[in-house]
Amino acid sequence: MREVYSLLWAVALMLFSKKLVSLLIPFVTLLSTLFFMTSCGKKQATTDCEQLQAVRGDRSLTVGYIAPSKGILGLGDDSVLVVYLHGLSANWQQPFQFPWKHTYADTVTHFRPGITFMSMQYGDSGKWVGQNGFDDITTGIRTILEKYPSEKIVLAGCSMGASSALSYTANAPDDLKKKIVGVVAMYPAGDFAELHEKTTTPVVKSALEACFGGKPENAEAKKRYLAMSPITNIDKFPKTTRVYVISASEDVTIPPKLQETLTEELKKGGIDTRFESVKCSHELPPPHKSFYDALKFALDGK
Repeated sequence: MREVYSLLWAVALMLFSKKLVSLLIPFVTLLSTLFFMTSCGKKQATTDCEQLQAVRGDRSLTVGYIAPSKGILGLGDDSVLVVYLHGLSANWQQPFQFPWKHTYADTVTHFRPGITFMSMQYGDSGKWVGQNGFDDITTGIRTILEKYPSEKIVLAGCSMGASSALSYTANAPDDLKKKIVGVVAMYPAGDFAELHEKTTTPVVKSALEACFGGKPENAEAKKRYLAMSPITNIDKFPKTTRVYVISASEDVTIPPKLQETLTEELKKGGIDTRFESVKCSHELPPPHKSFYDALKFALDGK
């Protein structure tokens, strides 16, 4: 009789296990679908970005962008716009192509469902920092906000783009400035005159001279260098803006000391700032995780 009871108990356990599995399968499938829709449901930025022309006077500025997507379940936060500013000798396509394995656009749009991402041309005839470049950036941002209104803006950029993002944060129109909650600055320069002195890259020196009308040894030109340098505009930063500075430890184009000094001055100015040094040169992008962490800090302060 004991053997019969044991057999019946084994059969009952088997049937119960099958029933439990059959109940769990739909639940696990639903969770997997939710994860896929929220984490992977975005368009692939590298191939599927859209384009439009933002018009300022007689200038037509190319804007590449990825519209916010909430997926079929309506999940996602469409209140954030991430604005990427390209580096020297690059164009609006930079974040959709670089870095090759995890592009900046892919990182941003998979970071949080619903984010709007844009990159644009800015600066005419090398005037990338100054009112000309700022007006281009403002035009691009306003054009995208008309299509996809956002309450928060994060500016991001690498090298020249990082410096431009910081300078623009201080000089943006008031209605846009109050929306800027964070800046992701990869390899920026805080002092353009010091950059001209310490960079070992001739093309950077030439770009600075074209932008500011000469070498900083010229008194009038130096005024323009300093007037547009992020480090001299910290008092105009929104106090609620967070800045994540990424520095390349082997950088000779924009030496790490410039980022260290910038970070110190931002903190002295009451700006919530985080600094990260990565072991690479200026030519190499920061690790995918560093860019992800920077976005998280810029938006959430974590």
